[in-house]
Amino acid sequence: MFKWTSDVLGCAANLVSEVTSTGTAVSGQQSYTITNPTSGATGTFDPYLNVSLSTAVDKMIYLKGTSSSKYDLAGGVSSTFKVLLRVCGNEQIAVLSDEPFVLSESVTATVQTIPMTDFFSVSTEIDCSETEYSLTTDQAGTLLLTNSATATLNSGILSIDKSSPASMSFFIFAKTKGWKTAV
Repeated sequence: MFKWTSDVLGCAANLVSEVTSTGTAVSGQQSYTITNPTSGATGTFDPYLNVSLSTAVDKMIYLKGTSSSKYDLAGGVSSTFKVLLRVCGNEQIAVLSDEPFVLSESVTATVQTIPMTDFFSVSTEIDCSETEYSLTTDQAGTLLLTNSATATLNSGILSIDKSSPASMSFFIFAKTKGWKTAV
């Protein structure tokens, strides 16, 4: 993420750390850490921001990179910049009704379309509410419904072709970017 080379003689310390927007040091974060490895042979400094993908976070952080002289470790040259960390997982998804949806109509030459918003409620977390829908034959969402000309699901719209008689049962499996699910 960050990289610089200490090509100034007498440069002894390089460090990237988290600070507040006013420059005060921050410590004790559980969803991310900063690693500051330095190669003594080349003088290359390769810090890393390690983010846990198992913990949801949506936060602006400030990172400060500093190079200090071996003669004055308290001073040095520094620069601070903002980083937006967003790991999905706080979004919510829910089924709007526990009752099965039953479509019982006469055969017609029409296709009925039903948006997924008729079945599911998804919170509006920025960049995390994106939801993937699939038709399955089991409630766990592991067996996809295949070869169905009667029921199809594209771009969050369920289409039921009512041009020929059919009797079928299926589940609509919904999954958000943060792996929240509903059936």
